[in-house]
Amino acid sequence: METIICKGCNRIYNEPLSLSCGDILCRNCLCEKCKICSQTITWAIPNKTVKSYIDSLIVKNCSNHKNQENDTNSKKSTSYCLQCESFNNLDQITSIHTYH
Repeated sequence: METIICKGCNRIYNEPLSLSCGDILCRNCLCEKCKICSQTITWAIPNKTVKSYIDSLIVKNCSNHKNQENDTNSKKSTSYCLQCESFNNLDQITSIHTYH
């Protein structure tokens, strides 16, 4: 999972950007110098590969949330619940989460 966690904020990437220094940070973590290696950032471009991978894991709601959408992601063994803001093994969600 660490490949989808921003080292600047320790959360799942929000609009991941590839930086001129070779690191990846969230758009929210972007500043003049890289928070990982301290190099000056001369350019930043969206990292579509990381974004697509994260998008493939996201479910809007786990099984204990209202308005759960019937989603193809619900069949995957690992997902990210937007409401809980955490990754979960879908087989364990029912026993781990309380109703929000």
